[in-house]
Amino acid sequence: MTGTPRLTRRGFLRALGAIGGAAAVYDAAGILGLLKVRSAQAKMPLYEPGRGAGRKVIVVGAGMAGLTAAWHLARNGFAVEILEAGDRIGGRNLTLRNGDRFAEAGGPEQTCRLVQNEYSDGTPVEVPTYINAGPGRIGQHSAIVQDYCRAFGVALEPYIFSGENNLLQSDAAFGGAPMPFRRVRNGYRSGIAGILEGMVKTGELDKPLSALDRERFLRALRAFGGVDTAGFEKALGMAGHDQVLIDVPRNGFTMDPGAFLQAGTPMQDLALEQIVASGFWDSGLWSGLEYRWQGVMLEPRGGMDMIWRRMIARPLPDGRTLADMVRLRSPVAGIWNAPDGVTMATADGTRRTADFCICTATPKVIAGLEGNLSPRLKAACDKVQYIPSVRMAAQMRSRFWEEIPDSTLRIFGGISFTDAVTSQVWYPSAEFQTRRGVLVTGYNFFDKAVALADMSLEQRLEAALVQGEKFHPGRFRSNYIEGSAVSVAWHRMPWQHGAAVDEPSYTDPSLYRTLVEGFPDGRVYGAGDWLSYLPGWMDGAFETAEIVVSQIAERVRTP
Repeated sequence: MTGTPRLTRRGFLRALGAIGGAAAVYDAAGILGLLKVRSAQAKMPLYEPGRGAGRKVIVVGAGMAGLTAAWHLARNGFAVEILEAGDRIGGRNLTLRNGDRFAEAGGPEQTCRLVQNEYSDGTPVEVPTYINAGPGRIGQHSAIVQDYCRAFGVALEPYIFSGENNLLQSDAAFGGAPMPFRRVRNGYRSGIAGILEGMVKTGELDKPLSALDRERFLRALRAFGGVDTAGFEKALGMAGHDQVLIDVPRNGFTMDPGAFLQAGTPMQDLALEQIVASGFWDSGLWSGLEYRWQGVMLEPRGGMDMIWRRMIARPLPDGRTLADMVRLRSPVAGIWNAPDGVTMATADGTRRTADFCICTATPKVIAGLEGNLSPRLKAACDKVQYIPSVRMAAQMRSRFWEEIPDSTLRIFGGISFTDAVTSQVWYPSAEFQTRRGVLVTGYNFFDKAVALADMSLEQRLEAALVQGEKFHPGRFRSNYIEGSAVSVAWHRMPWQHGAAVDEPSYTDPSLYRTLVEGFPDGRVYGAGDWLSYLPGWMDGAFETAEIVVSQIAERVRTP
């Protein structure tokens, strides 16, 4: 957050205006047909009953893409077998509950130890306590994910992405004190309004303003920046105009207004120069302007894994379920195309044949497979880069973030950001004012993720506790429930290689097109979020699975 170059006022305004521009790329999501935006009322694709009778498909991978493809195939008559390299279903959709065990590749086994949450009278909360170690939210743009949740009876509840009381903290800014979003954002607004005021005063605007233009512009400045423009109006000969000044301080109060003569003590604006120097503008402050990061999103009640758990338990027309079709600990080592089918070998030497294969393995796995897949496709898969990421979480014995005596700092959901190695703290968006809560104590990417993953589990925990104390002095460490911490370095998890691929659709469009056009390779089809414009989101997993099943169904129908 430090080392921000000096900006001119004009350059600063241009940069600020560009912040929301990232949303525009989503408009290109229909390219190559890999991510169409569909109505929340749309139905899952249907095919003629029995379309796949007498034909077998082997699905590689029991993550969201593989399970979705298998579901559509099986309910339309295909014989399906799902080969999963790991020892669990769900892929990166990993929800941990008390007693669950896992390990990073080559790392020590971790056991999730959580105490069931309670209401204030001691009654247990109905939903078992859990940690979403993988996907943690569903965007309002994620219509296809919402459709599947509706179809499989997965209840959704709000996920609060951003709140005005969430915190920004840097040792190099404001003496290391955490600052609420509202103070930093309001400092930005008032500073920008002041810049514009100066431009009007000195005649720097290119087009002259009429009296009505000036009136409207000044009112807009008041609303945008919360500034008192009385002196400004006098300078423009508008002193007699009715003034509608903002009476309630936007920054909140160090002591709230109350009864009788308690008027409250307002917080002052932060100086724009300090905010720019802090680098807070590059730390989640404006994420809510991006299309994918709405202030309020969604999450499944009971954990993100409710999606695939409901999916694998739903009876199919022949009475079986997807759970019956999954073969765990069956990593595929080779795939051989033939004119009339596909042969696959697992690591133990077992060979299986099928009419088709849908491969949802990561590009890195595909690049290393034996067999006769296209060398061009495998070479492209080998070039794909991944995003290192670490997610850490722990349970707290009290929800101190909701109970802080200073009501202006009570936090209900959302994310606090820091430039320290842990990067983020997520506050729970449900079970408010109960006794205990689970915090995501760290979530980072790239260099910070590599640095954190290189630490021991004990060192990772200590880094989270140290940073937590900077956000919540005297409360974070003392409320940590010993033994409840878990840490998942996704670039070290077996068969995963990272939290997601590093968006080749944007970083290397030529490579991305090669990946997309590489499938189908004979009778082998590819699916997964990495073949979409939203890697790391479940949208791409569902969408690509639907597309390849449609392609196979059409291929079967056409002689």
